[in-house]
Amino acid sequence: MAKREVLLVLHPTRPAAKELAASIVKTLSSEGFTFISSLDTGISGVTQVGSDQEKQSYSQIELVLVLG
Repeated sequence: MAKREVLLVLHPTRPAAKELAASIVKTLSSEGFTFISSLDTGISGVTQVGSDQEKQSYSQIELVLVLG
């Protein structure tokens, strides 16, 4: 099975966005998705990547989730 990756773009100071993201991460992780973010989200299952790593991962991203 191919790796299914989601780029998570999250507003860092909005608790509701973080709560929703955590719920989505939990649900989609069980379906085989992995998550990356350029920020330290503090959400279990989300890997922080630097800008150079993020660029390398663009071709692998299946979904971009933006929560503001």
